[in-house]
Amino acid sequence: MLLFCRLGTQWRTGVAGPTGLDYCVVLAMIDRLGLPADEADALFEDVRHLEMAALGVLRESAT
Repeated sequence: MLLFCRLGTQWRTGVAGPTGLDYCVVLAMIDRLGLPADEADALFEDVRHLEMAALGVLRESAT
C-alpha cells in the first residue's frame, strides 16, 4: 500500500482522465527495493490490483 501511495503522481492521463500508472516508474521503484524476483513480481501484481480498483472508483466518480 505504501508503494501505491508513493505512485500517486505517476498516473498516465488522457482526454477521458486517468488511464493507468506509468509502469516504467512502478518497476523502477520496485527494483530499488532490492526484493527477490518472486517478491518483486508479487508486489507488481498487488499494485496492478490496486490500480484497477482505483481506476474503477475514479471512473465512477467522473460520471
